[in-house]
Amino acid sequence: MKHYIKLLVLGAVLIVFSNSFAQQNKNAKKKVVYKGKSFLADGTGSGNIPVEKFKSLLDKGLIARDTAEVNHPVHAFIFMYAERGVFEDSTGKLRIMSDNFSLPCDDGKLPDYWVKGIKEKSKAGDTVLYSNILSSYDDSGKKHFYAEPLKLILTE
Repeated sequence: MKHYIKLLVLGAVLIVFSNSFAQQNKNAKKKVVYKGKSFLADGTGSGNIPVEKFKSLLDKGLIARDTAEVNHPVHAFIFMYAERGVFEDSTGKLRIMSDNFSLPCDDGKLPDYWVKGIKEKSKAGDTVLYSNILSSYDDSGKKHFYAEPLKLILTE
């Protein structure tokens, strides 16, 4: 009889632990579901963009278009700028590499000092990535959705 009680207690403990591990794995594997596409203020999507056009649109906000093709303002995103250049590696050889800069933007626009700095250093071959783009369906901001990342490659 004592054997059966020990087995029942062991079984209960295993069930509790397996449920807690399953819950942790469920939370760890949460994947972002994109419910819209993102664009620069003039409607330019991912792809190649002339440097001058990018500079003119940099200080303007992004827009997110939901699945019903309705535009919404973007409230937050992560901005990443990859500046291509010729750098020396640890052995002294010259190599073309990227110098990366990133900044989370919680108000939907880049700060003025970042806009100024990026405009000064922008050149053909650099890459810009807007990710974790968060927008909302209504003015109250209660119903949010994520838009697909926006990747821009600067050209002449």
